[in-house]
Amino acid sequence: MGTANVCPVVRVKAWHPSQGAYVEINESDFDPIRHERFELAALPPLPVVPPAPSTPTPPPSPLANLPRNWRDQKTNWLRETAEEVSGRTPETREQAVQMIDAALAK
Repeated sequence: MGTANVCPVVRVKAWHPSQGAYVEINESDFDPIRHERFELAALPPLPVVPPAPSTPTPPPSPLANLPRNWRDQKTNWLRETAEEVSGRTPETREQAVQMIDAALAK
């Protein structure tokens, strides 16, 4: 498509709010007495909104999804869970159960 039949246009300030910020008119229709050229600098700057600070989510507690039969779990599972909740490594299965019980009591 060619531009042979295209008329040059200018942007002028709108004369009614329903038209938006500017109106395009034919350059030949521009009358400096009736029209005011629209300049982009005439628009108010957009407010700068800083992004909300992100708060890191704490890791889920190992006690949050504790199965009902947690005491029947294998010794390794009990020891790992006890270490996660207390920060100490239990030496025996019974000690792991005591550590998990103590964490649940808190």
